[in-house]
Amino acid sequence: MKHLLRYSLMCALSLLWGTSFAQTEVKFDFDNGDAALFGLPGVSCNADEENGIAESHDGDFTQDATATKDGVSITVSAAEEGAKNANRIWNKSAVLRMYSGTLTIEAPGHQITKIVINYSKDKWQADSKPDTGAFTSSTNQTTIWEGSSSKVVIKIAGNSQMKDITVTLDGESGGQGSGDTSYGTAEAPLTVAEALAIATALDKDAKTPEGVDVYTKGVVTEITTAWSSQYKNVSFNFSNDGGTTKLLVYRCKAETEDYVLAGDEVVIKGTLKNYKGDTPEYDAGCEIISLVQGSGHSGTTPETPEEIDVAKALEIVSGLADKEKTEKEYIVSGYVVGTPDYQRKDGVLYGNVNLTIADEAGGTPTLTIFRGKSYDNADFTEETLNLFSEGDLVVFQGKLQKYGETPELVNGYLIKVEKATGIQSVKAQLNNGAIYNLAGQRVEKATKGIYIMNGKKVIVK
Repeated sequence: MKHLLRYSLMCALSLLWGTSFAQTEVKFDFDNGDAALFGLPGVSCNADEENGIAESHDGDFTQDATATKDGVSITVSAAEEGAKNANRIWNKSAVLRMYSGTLTIEAPGHQITKIVINYSKDKWQADSKPDTGAFTSSTNQTTIWEGSSSKVVIKIAGNSQMKDITVTLDGESGGQGSGDTSYGTAEAPLTVAEALAIATALDKDAKTPEGVDVYTKGVVTEITTAWSSQYKNVSFNFSNDGGTTKLLVYRCKAETEDYVLAGDEVVIKGTLKNYKGDTPEYDAGCEIISLVQGSGHSGTTPETPEEIDVAKALEIVSGLADKEKTEKEYIVSGYVVGTPDYQRKDGVLYGNVNLTIADEAGGTPTLTIFRGKSYDNADFTEETLNLFSEGDLVVFQGKLQKYGETPELVNGYLIKVEKATGIQSVKAQLNNGAIYNLAGQRVEKATKGIYIMNGKKVIVK
């Protein structure tokens, strides 16, 4: 069903974008004659006395040389000063051999969206870097660049022996925002519905091409993650129809807390992503390039999420239908019950955690924090797995959901941790404001912390 949906979406988008997706491929087959397009006097080779072949450097690039075919040019620079080997056209496959310098691919008046480089087995340096776009996939004989630019300069990091290069052109362009309008422009941005269709049609966790900005205009409907003073960003939903069709703008740049508020009309510039295959969004690092303030700037601020305990959260969830979640977020505090489960695959962290919390340490009933994130909605890392453990008081912000018989906080992230310092035995006793451990030693009131006795919490302030 999902495949059918994506197909129909792309069909609709193809109608919307017209001929901007017409593609042309230009192949430079160096092993089969196209190396001559560089205009060098011959080929380079080692001496072979047995066959009467003398050493030659006729194929060495002593300066930049360009091969042009069907409006596309490939320029090979001379090797860097001091390099052991010259960049050259060799007498054996693969004939185009580079060891340093730059490989420049250019198509004036067009957008290059893909470059496929075929090379001799394992003869390509993975550290070679393009100045725009990115290498998105590789085998031991092929590497693929994707992006959108009329010119791509690749810095060659070492021994790279290329048999052929195929360049895919996509429509006409005078640069982003001038001719290629498939992703909108600053002057003519997409609607939220159009951007949502693009993001939804992407594969799981896939993004729109690197180096190509998507421009979308809409009205902010709600702030979903409060402004971070540390990272200078904020997350929000925006829409063109009051919220029915809305798109998440995740960790958008914002220098001040009240820079963007609900009701503001904004134009967003950035990369779209289909997070986990079910959450279309603008990816972190997107920018607001235009903002018209709404009524929220008259002195009012977006509603602060209500702070509740586990009991109140369970009460709210009990009124939801199965798999229904709340429209707004809540800030829920509770004590960690059991061992937090940090999600992994093949030993690698997913970046989220499952845990249960209760209003009393070790108590019931519990609320499940499902796939919670760390501070500021960042992924958990190997270095942040010790932020909290069983018995600690934690505070998470997120939406509440009923999932079968399981009450959950979802789309949530960590707000605060209070470590359960000085946890005592269940046989410890509280007497006149002082706590005594099993050995009968008095824990002074000056030792502040959270203590557990008979399954209940005692806070010493």
